[in-house]
Amino acid sequence: MSESTHTHDHGHGHTHDHHHGEEDNYFIDQLCMVGLSGAFGVICLCLWYWEKTASAVNRPTMLTNLLDQQFHPYVLLTGIGLTLIAFTRGWILWQQSRDPSFRKPHDHGHAHDHDHDHPHEHKHPAPAKTPLELAVVPAPAHVHGPACGHEHAPGEACGHDHSHEHSHEHHAHEHHIGKAHVEPDHDEAADHDHGWAPWRYVVILVPIILFLLGLPNRQLSIADTGAERLLVDFVSIVYEAMPFIVLGVLLAGILEEFVPQQALAKLVPRNTLLAIMIGALLGLVFPMCECGIIVVMKRLLRKGLPLGVCVAYMLAGPVINVVVMGSTLVAFGSYNDPGRNDILGGPWQVVAWRVGLSYLVAIVTALVVDWQWQRHGKRLLHPSVLHGLKAGSDEESSQASRPWRERVNNITQTALHDYVDILAFLILGAVLAAGGKFLIKEYNVQDWLQQAPVIAILMMMGIAILFCLCSEADAFVAANFPLFWPDGSKLAFLVLGPMLDFKLLLMYTRVFRGRLIYTIVICLVLQVFLYSSVVNYFFGREHPRDTTGFIMPPDVEPHLLHIGMGPDLFAQLGHFGVSLGQDEAVQGEKTPYGTLLTMAAREDTRNQYKGKVVEVRGEFEPIRAGSEMVFSLSRLKRNCCAGDATTMRTMVVARENIQGYKIGDWIKITARVEFRQRTPTTFETVLKVSKATDVEACRPDQDPFVQ
Repeated sequence: MSESTHTHDHGHGHTHDHHHGEEDNYFIDQLCMVGLSGAFGVICLCLWYWEKTASAVNRPTMLTNLLDQQFHPYVLLTGIGLTLIAFTRGWILWQQSRDPSFRKPHDHGHAHDHDHDHPHEHKHPAPAKTPLELAVVPAPAHVHGPACGHEHAPGEACGHDHSHEHSHEHHAHEHHIGKAHVEPDHDEAADHDHGWAPWRYVVILVPIILFLLGLPNRQLSIADTGAERLLVDFVSIVYEAMPFIVLGVLLAGILEEFVPQQALAKLVPRNTLLAIMIGALLGLVFPMCECGIIVVMKRLLRKGLPLGVCVAYMLAGPVINVVVMGSTLVAFGSYNDPGRNDILGGPWQVVAWRVGLSYLVAIVTALVVDWQWQRHGKRLLHPSVLHGLKAGSDEESSQASRPWRERVNNITQTALHDYVDILAFLILGAVLAAGGKFLIKEYNVQDWLQQAPVIAILMMMGIAILFCLCSEADAFVAANFPLFWPDGSKLAFLVLGPMLDFKLLLMYTRVFRGRLIYTIVICLVLQVFLYSSVVNYFFGREHPRDTTGFIMPPDVEPHLLHIGMGPDLFAQLGHFGVSLGQDEAVQGEKTPYGTLLTMAAREDTRNQYKGKVVEVRGEFEPIRAGSEMVFSLSRLKRNCCAGDATTMRTMVVARENIQGYKIGDWIKITARVEFRQRTPTTFETVLKVSKATDVEACRPDQDPFVQ
């Protein structure tokens, strides 16, 4: 379509210049959304298909390396959903491009040049308004002020707020499918969000290019550091969050199209505190993780729910839903031994404290936000939230006559716009999260011994912001932190993570202005730190740090023969309660690595496995340089994605030198199971290898992670 200009005189000295070139921008923007969304849909389908076909030949795949198996069906559904949405939207755009009426001069792609020869003063009857409508002055006719010198692409909505008004009997615009036009807000003229932002598409292309290059292209290992781990963390965070974003944008599109604004506004109690308290419980009705809840909250906000209610739902919803409460209970299920590992009193108490504090933090923050709204109004919101806002009566009358084609068009347009908008900031947040996690691991922050609970709480809050974990998985990560870390630090991690992290902070910029973002961040940080410190002081349990028994290398022991320990490493174990004696050659029982992690926790399993010969697979990890008779058999364990993977270790003691292996090499060992007491109430599994031939190199498992 070539660019052309049409000039029309509407009376009162108004001349409108309509540029068909703006329609080109509209179609280019929409086609970019369709193409990128469809590309991600195809990628998800390919990842799922390759994972299914590769399982038959025991070959690792990218999807297996990135996400736990429980998320594979979500990836399939994401691929199907995105592909259908993109195809439907593309078909509608094709129909629009062939429809001459879509390119009528008065259809959105126009600039407004006003020539006012006389002052104007008009008044429009105002219907009952919701708090958000008060920020935008709706008008039944198209009203323009003297500063209205900007262009709008077709399909884009904008809100205008004019200090002067005038009546146009002949200034009615005809609108077609997908084209809503509402008054622009010239108080914030510089902040119009017209959708055409090429930088978003450049950002979104990054994971697509990585997929086309086949990256990450190999199985994750405990030896991976630097660029390899950074890349895997970044890509896994993106694909872990994507199913929830797609679900959120679909729900947002349906809410935008089918739920009248007044319907939700009328359900909200007039009492502010009561309304916010109910809003914080909406997660029980709309269960979403923090990645998808942003777009749903944005649409609820545009549908007339007060800002404070929406913020309460946004903050509390990712925690106060049955899925997250159940995962938290499972993650801390083994911490139920009184006096030993009962964090905050046990797993049920952990769930109660997490839900209770999240609810309290959300309510207090929402009340502060409501107070800010009363003072600053629409200046707290991103312009895209105000675009297209209609009076309830206008919206209901227009919805009543809409054909199905227009409804499908509006749903797909809303879903794709929100998907691209949020995905760009998710990708940027994933980059920051992967970089932050890399720095934490490089400096061994998790291994620091924290004597001061205040420092530990602050550190765990920082880790929660950096890690960008899904609320359905963060409880497993918190449970794997050292037991001796203060209970309040784990609670701070569980409460703050779903409310504030790098990716959420960037997503907030698509809904709120800087003033409100600062307000929310300060309220969250101060409250979580204060409440966690108080809970830790009054209800926290003290957990002594486990001490690893010293096993001396052979070159040290000859100097200590006079105390009867001898040069045999097996003999050393006798000083730690491990049985002695020669092991005869027997066939080991094949045992999953995950069993090694649990057999020492209970007395009945210790009695069951003590002295049993097992065959187990894992990665070789030396404990100290130069020691070839003591090493760890290690595996990676994840809960949702590779980004939350941690290294699990089991000590191996050999009678002979084990040579020829480096960190990360896969080995299969045949060994006898023994248990070593670490503290009066805790035990550790130790594997005894009789001869060097009991350690063999082997192929990696298809899934490198512990199941």
